[in-house]
Amino acid sequence: SPIAERLNTIVVSDFRVRDVAAGGTGAPLVPYTEFVLYNDKERNVALQNIGGIGNITILKKGCSLDEVFAFDTGPGNMLIDGCIFYITKGRLSFDEGGKLSGSGKSDKELLNFIIENDDYIRLTPPKNSGRERYGSKFLEKIIDKSIKLDVSDEDLLATVTDYTAYTICYSVKEYCEITPDRLIVGGGGANNLTLMSYIRKYLPDTEIITNEDLGLSGDAKEAVAFAVLANDCIYGKCNNAPKATGALHPVVMGKITR
Repeated sequence: SPIAERLNTIVVSDFRVRDVAAGGTGAPLVPYTEFVLYNDKERNVALQNIGGIGNITILKKGCSLDEVFAFDTGPGNMLIDGCIFYITKGRLSFDEGGKLSGSGKSDKELLNFIIENDDYIRLTPPKNSGRERYGSKFLEKIIDKSIKLDVSDEDLLATVTDYTAYTICYSVKEYCEITPDRLIVGGGGANNLTLMSYIRKYLPDTEIITNEDLGLSGDAKEAVAFAVLANDCIYGKCNNAPKATGALHPVVMGKITR
């Protein structure tokens, strides 16, 4: 209301609760807009966002909205950022360009330890995750194990970077009906060249690109998505993806302040 008052404009907000009322989880919301903007009649497309948490949307070629499938894949940058903060004693908060992780090598034994101790990746979608699962407690277990295995700081960082890529590959192979012809990576993780190289290693038969490769802005993707959601709300058009959120039926999400 203060924004509507001060800017003298219509404001659309609070999208998730309508989906929750219809039996959904209220997340993820972006798959609807990805269907509108990225659906391809010629190829199977997946969109992987790598923010703090990773999430994927699967668009089978020529699919309908009812066929859109999406869920959180697991940690995105959260473990990587926490790890580099630990390694540099707070001097750095993220691995710019993946330079530090690129100087190390993923440790197989530590990677297997992380896989075995992450029950989330083995949950069947629809599902979503957050800091409560991949925060400091989860990272502390990984760091403690790395110390016992005498893993170097660089190799520790490389391993958690590798793990984010592994969860994406695992999600595609275990929960998606198709292997995507193209995976479009967005979010801050798209700037991590080491992470991108691990994803390509795990999915050699898929074209791995970024929004920028398509002439789009990865930084603006979520802002554009919510503009689309708001527009459809104003016009009374259903704007959730029930198969992604688990809602019982399509609904119009968003509250309008005039």
